[in-house]
Amino acid sequence: MTPIFSFLLSCLLFEVSIGAQDVSAITKFGVGIAAIDGILLGTKYFIMETCGMWWVTSTALYNVMMQDKKWFDPPENAASRMVQVLVKEGEDARNLVAVVWGQC
Repeated sequence: MTPIFSFLLSCLLFEVSIGAQDVSAITKFGVGIAAIDGILLGTKYFIMETCGMWWVTSTALYNVMMQDKKWFDPPENAASRMVQVLVKEGEDARNLVAVVWGQC
């Protein structure tokens, strides 16, 4: 997508640099850049947030739920502690998948 953005931005900068006489071209290139950028960023955000939440629920929650009942007896593995850890660490893991992996 970088070549498309570069082309639209260069056209916009050219129109502005020659005195901004063709206002319709400036509007067209400006709206085109904003629209394409918004659509692509929104799509990436939606896909990566969905993948991040799926990864957390399918991995972390599944692994906790598959433990033997005796595993929950110690205080560090109590249900209230597990909920606290899953909410805090799950949010961090979701951000890792949604933000960091998305940027890679």
